[in-house]
Amino acid sequence: MKKITLIRHAKAEVLDYDNTDFERNLRSRGVDDSNIIAKVLTDNGFKPELIISSDANRAIQTAEVFAEVNSISTKQIVKLRSIYDNLNIQVLSQILDQYASKNEMIYLIGHNPDISYLAYKLCDEFSMSVPTCAAIGLEFDIENWSEISPGTASLLFYEYPKKYK
Repeated sequence: MKKITLIRHAKAEVLDYDNTDFERNLRSRGVDDSNIIAKVLTDNGFKPELIISSDANRAIQTAEVFAEVNSISTKQIVKLRSIYDNLNIQVLSQILDQYASKNEMIYLIGHNPDISYLAYKLCDEFSMSVPTCAAIGLEFDIENWSEISPGTASLLFYEYPKKYK
């Protein structure tokens, strides 16, 4: 069994003229929300062996909070540009096969609409909205990450910050 938690980055700064979308940082609310959700997941036994993140500032900062809560060195976070935009099942499968082939439980931190798209496509049970810092836990009855395909995941959990405020 393989498990992945798809996580949308936490609440970030509004896009302005001084920074690109890629350079946007987390707001204090985003840091707080990341701590809440990371603790909920960890307390429920969903501690990752590996964190893979978009290399956009707000995603990395979200990943760093999740790593800290899980006592994972931030140097162990895999940061990839390919998660920033147009992430699909084929690209996800390749990323997981390349970076996580020996891991059973992964956190993947990225952006919408890609996180929503992956959750909807991979899991027929999932149809909710995906607010910032939402976490969708999926389980696959597979041996290798390269075997993931549409509709093959079971929904383990759906967590989001407002549920705990």
